[in-house]
Amino acid sequence: GINWCKSTKLKMWLFSTFVIELPPTLRYRRANMPLISMWVACKEPGIHLWLNESVQMLKLLKTNGILVNDFTSKINVYGHLGKCILDSILDVPLPTSIICDYGHVSLLRHFKDVIRSIGRALSPSLRKTIDSKLRRQVFPLYFKRKMRGIEELSYIKASEIKNILLYGFLPHFHNVLPCNVLGHIALFICGVRLLHSSHKKVRESTDDIANELLKMYHEHHNFYYTYMENFVLHLHAHYFMNYKLHGSLTYVNTFAQEDLMGSIASDRNGTYRNIYENSSFFVKT
Repeated sequence: GINWCKSTKLKMWLFSTFVIELPPTLRYRRANMPLISMWVACKEPGIHLWLNESVQMLKLLKTNGILVNDFTSKINVYGHLGKCILDSILDVPLPTSIICDYGHVSLLRHFKDVIRSIGRALSPSLRKTIDSKLRRQVFPLYFKRKMRGIEELSYIKASEIKNILLYGFLPHFHNVLPCNVLGHIALFICGVRLLHSSHKKVRESTDDIANELLKMYHEHHNFYYTYMENFVLHLHAHYFMNYKLHGSLTYVNTFAQEDLMGSIASDRNGTYRNIYENSSFFVKT
């Protein structure tokens, strides 16, 4: 959940969706992410109490079909009358439908721990020098966030760690770390960077190369770090299959959902426009 405001302990939980048939450039826009239900309370909601009616509404939508150009399809498709827009999402079998959340797995967990481990081994003066360089790194105007220093890892955002991973780590640490340590981290950075590429813009073997890099990184991980060979590290072995089934890491993350939550939380008092747009939201408190 996300904090509703600073003066109270109220938090907000959202149950949102997106239309998977849309191209990625349109799929994660706020206007194309229908909000099914919202829960505002001080405690975490009971999943059945919160989503029972919403799920029943989705089941009704699947049963009755959808109206397209004044025509309702009643063709039996995989046991359902009519093919719903959400059909490809709700009927994907497990575990194929499970996608590793790149924002939390790679950025907020694993790579953040790697930076913290490396930062502890550096002298205070060297950490301050690197922090200063990271903060002063220049980015194009369309970058929403810049980079924070090592000392601010407790308050860092996933998008800021992504900038460090893709653009800041190797340029600012290549003169600081030993060659073998830097090369090992480069395996991870290059593997993740390749998985950011689109299927249409790269050659077919890109996912295989990324998989080999991440495998090699995993095999030698215990040589450089202690107590970090955990489940989060293991999840990177499944990125290869996620890339084949669901696309690049650019399009399978929770950045859009968190942006939607932040937008709704910032407009909690409402405006005429928001009231009109959100009039179909199903709200429970």
